[in-house]
Amino acid sequence: MRKWFTRKRVIWLSITAAVAFLAVDGFGSKPAHEVHTPGATALKAVAVRTDIPDYYKTVPASQSISTLRCQVWSGLHANGPDANTPCTAELSSTYLASVTQAPNTLYLLWIGCIDWSGAGAIINWQGYNLEYVPSERKLVIHCYVAEPWITMHQTMFGAASIPYDTLLVVPTSSMGNGTIQIVEDDRLEHLVGDQSTEATFATATIS
Repeated sequence: MRKWFTRKRVIWLSITAAVAFLAVDGFGSKPAHEVHTPGATALKAVAVRTDIPDYYKTVPASQSISTLRCQVWSGLHANGPDANTPCTAELSSTYLASVTQAPNTLYLLWIGCIDWSGAGAIINWQGYNLEYVPSERKLVIHCYVAEPWITMHQTMFGAASIPYDTLLVVPTSSMGNGTIQIVEDDRLEHLVGDQSTEATFATATIS
């Protein structure tokens, strides 16, 4: 009889512990933190705010700031009277004027971590960081927020305002020559196990 009660007590304590763990993991959260992938290289990029609206075709990332400026100029004038006018350094000089050419650098226009895109859940991102994964030749921008597994996100449907791009000035010395993927990772951080959604939005050639 004693063995039966002992076994029953062990089962009961195990169930209680499991329920308590699930309750903590389901409704608790840890502080938000940068994402660090094993084998990846952390990158210290400089973020430059711009007045370039993100509503035209994607501007390819480039190691040349003058090339990027011309891509911006051409994109903004694609449907106007200057659509067939070749871009020159003079015409594009008003864009990103504070940025100077630097060696071993990739210039990337990025929409940023968007809380809401006009439909669905609103996620208030708490930060971002960049890594390069050499085994996959992948530059990853991690958008992250810490929240419990059981979270009721506010949802809304309507028209979102047009955001302005951020220019990321990214060091490339750890990348080597060749083509890389540029990926955004939207990550919900939990006490145990994170939710990660990755999407490739550009490629770039490093030389």
